[in-house]
Amino acid sequence: MRRLLLLLSIAAPMHADTLADVKAALARLNARAPIRATWSHESSDSTSGKYANAKSSGHVAVEAVQDAGTFHVEIPRALLDKAADEARTNSGSWSSDTRNSLSSVSPLGISEDLDFADPFTGLLDTGTLREEKRLLWNGVPARLLVLDLKEPKHDHEISIGKVSYPENRLNVWVGADNIPLAAEHVRKTTAGFLMFHGDSTTKRSWQFTRKDDHFVVARYEDWTSFSGLGQQGQGHTIVTVSIH
Repeated sequence: MRRLLLLLSIAAPMHADTLADVKAALARLNARAPIRATWSHESSDSTSGKYANAKSSGHVAVEAVQDAGTFHVEIPRALLDKAADEARTNSGSWSSDTRNSLSSVSPLGISEDLDFADPFTGLLDTGTLREEKRLLWNGVPARLLVLDLKEPKHDHEISIGKVSYPENRLNVWVGADNIPLAAEHVRKTTAGFLMFHGDSTTKRSWQFTRKDDHFVVARYEDWTSFSGLGQQGQGHTIVTVSIH
């Protein structure tokens, strides 16, 4: 009997730590190879209620280039000319759409979209694995990891009232090479202070691709809605990265 139990224990596969394997695979992608891509950002926001009613939108596409020693972003001359024309016409002010377009162009943010391994690992580090299962993602065999996230504490953070997260879940679809294929994060927030109360829901989704040693955000979408203090609003953002 003891010999039979020993043979069974040897034959039975050990449970793999998929989450640790994913982090290790991402750590090997150091994003040193040259890359060139078109980065596009589209957004729309609206708010209505007791204090304000407004809508805004914006769209911009820029070129991002990384070589052995530099990273730079090329902003279309036409957009800068448009901003200059608006400033001359409106006493130095831009329209809300132009402001949204230009303010979305962050070299640091764009570089992270081309090298998302560390930011995504940081997100994984806030999670606890709840479930893992095998399935198909877009016809490709994959593993789905479901994580419960814990909202990180920030330095010098001051909290007034009570903030809770009824839902803070991350789904990650992982390929055979342990590199994530896609992810979805849903966070619901409830905040209250004295007689004031507010709720918000954010849903973020990513589709990833790999180019050489780059872990790239091929597409990102963000949906946000909120209500409270007599106001309600919603926002939608789409970012796409096309590698040349």
